[in-house]
Amino acid sequence: MKANVSTNLANGLTLSEGIIELANARGAVDQLQDLLQVGKRGFLLSERRRSTTEIRMVKQAKPESILSMIDTYDQRRRELDAMIQEANHTTEIKWPPST
Repeated sequence: MKANVSTNLANGLTLSEGIIELANARGAVDQLQDLLQVGKRGFLLSERRRSTTEIRMVKQAKPESILSMIDTYDQRRRELDAMIQEANHTTEIKWPPST
């Protein structure tokens, strides 16, 4: 944990912050893909309680704009993942830890 807090990524975030941002980007991609019903289907999506005819859908965004957002978050995810991997492979961890 000390290494994660004290190691900085190329974009200035600490490794801990980068890991959190990576999780956020992954979550955003998953949620946006769910809007378009692409990608993996989870347990809740496969066993819906209501049929789609019971729920009125109001489209609020064009699929193209959602796809653009997916691309943006996915690019962010790839960049963060690369920076985190680089930090993981180049950071020296003192062992045994000093107290």
